[in-house]
Amino acid sequence: MPGSARRSRLEVSPHVSRSTTRRGRALLVAACVLLTMGACSSDDRESRPAGSEGTIAPTQTHSTSYDDTRDTTGVGATTRSEVQRSAVIRTRRTSLGTVLVDGRGFTLYAFVNDAAGVPTCTGACADLWPPVLGDRVEVSPDLDASDFSTAPRDDGGRQVRLREIPLYRYSGDEKPGDINGHGVAGVWTAVGPDGPIPLD
Repeated sequence: MPGSARRSRLEVSPHVSRSTTRRGRALLVAACVLLTMGACSSDDRESRPAGSEGTIAPTQTHSTSYDDTRDTTGVGATTRSEVQRSAVIRTRRTSLGTVLVDGRGFTLYAFVNDAAGVPTCTGACADLWPPVLGDRVEVSPDLDASDFSTAPRDDGGRQVRLREIPLYRYSGDEKPGDINGHGVAGVWTAVGPDGPIPLD
């Protein structure tokens, strides 16, 4: 009997072990499946942007356009071509007396050949004698704003004038206050508040 009992236990034990192993494997497989599904679901949620569940956020685009014909007064202007440039005219003391200067302090000149207020220095001449350009004129308190105006140029832009006299700068003036252009070729003169300064 004792030997028979031992054989019975030995015969039963392998059977129980195999059954238990099958159930363990089944549970392990099921757990892996559940974990895999959970991981995929989590990855899917993390890969979608916030607010994407159930709705698709609209794409917002911004476009900027410019209308060069709008507001040419410079108020609310959006391009350089719309902004009116102001020419600044001041005075400065020199060895010639008081002369007109631009906003940077460079002496202004008149061209004798300009008749009836029409600018005639163009092309290569204007490279050497740059015209004072502006859509409007701002002057220092010691000058009378009514003495200044602007006139159209054939090569574009508007040139500032003092009582019908077109005004220029001289490229040969290296620093503010220089008067190197006065008397050049006998047809260029520095300009004071009262007009061209006479040549000696």
